[in-house]
Amino acid sequence: YGYGFRVRKTDTDWGLQKGECGWDGACGSYVMIDKNKRISVVIGMNLENWPIVFTGEHLNIVKEIYKNIS
Repeated sequence: YGYGFRVRKTDTDWGLQKGECGWDGACGSYVMIDKNKRISVVIGMNLENWPIVFTGEHLNIVKEIYKNIS
C-alpha cells in the first residue's frame, strides 16, 4: 500500500496476477484493475461500519469474476 493505493507483488493461486492494483474506500467502495487480463471491478457504496456487515465480500466478488472468465 502507498497512500491508500495497492499494487499486488505476487500472483494468487486463483487468478490475480502481479501488478493488479486498486484501492479500498473508507465506507466500502472498492476498485480493482488487472491490466494483464483487461478486467476492472468497481464497487460503489457508502455504508458506515461496512467491515462488520461486508467483511470479505469484495474478495468473494473478485474470485467469482475470475472463476467465471477462466
